[in-house]
Amino acid sequence: MSKQYVKFGIDTRVYNHLDVINALNRLYLKNVKVIELSTRHVREIVGKDLTCRVSKLVKDLDLNIIQIHAPQEEYENELASLDSNVRDKCIEKFKRWLKLCYKVECEVLVTHLPYSKALPNEDTLNYTLRLEKCSLDAVEKIARMAMNFNVKIAIENRLESVFGSKPQDLVKILEKCSADNVGICVDTGHARVNGYEPSEFIEVVSNYIIATHIHDNDGKEDKHYPPLECLNT
Repeated sequence: MSKQYVKFGIDTRVYNHLDVINALNRLYLKNVKVIELSTRHVREIVGKDLTCRVSKLVKDLDLNIIQIHAPQEEYENELASLDSNVRDKCIEKFKRWLKLCYKVECEVLVTHLPYSKALPNEDTLNYTLRLEKCSLDAVEKIARMAMNFNVKIAIENRLESVFGSKPQDLVKILEKCSADNVGICVDTGHARVNGYEPSEFIEVVSNYIIATHIHDNDGKEDKHYPPLECLNT
């Protein structure tokens, strides 16, 4: 059996106060070459039509954009809509981010599952079932679209304590999904806020992990501290 190696990198989120060009240059100067593009920088690249410029910089600096984080605030609520036309129109937005992945030779797009507040006439069970149904529908369609760009979709565990925050939620979606280019992005900080130790969360989803967000917190708020910062809390 051939050995598999884990690549550790840094999210450009650490330089969210800088524009994406300066953020990438700063990471390069710090000898960081394995990188995830943050949601803020993805919005900047797409919004300002910087894809070609960023692609050239990535090649010139020999950077490895290992993950791209889709800007979840642009799609989460729409993907949970009761209107299938609204959901399908929203899914089309993913082409922008998939094209960016293709241009910078990134193989993984990280995304959240659909999320919205419960409707006034929904009880907890029906609310959860709606999110589950919308999640499977979205993942299937986004994954099929991603195949055209040779990109994998990594579903990140949610911060909010709703469907998508628990390891079995993610496993359920992957087991029902017919696409083979879908996996899980484990966010250790989100796991802690939801009452899981990262190790026990990972144990449940280990067969599906294709991406990670590794950071720490006190178990109460999503602080994005460095790993092991809150080891004794």
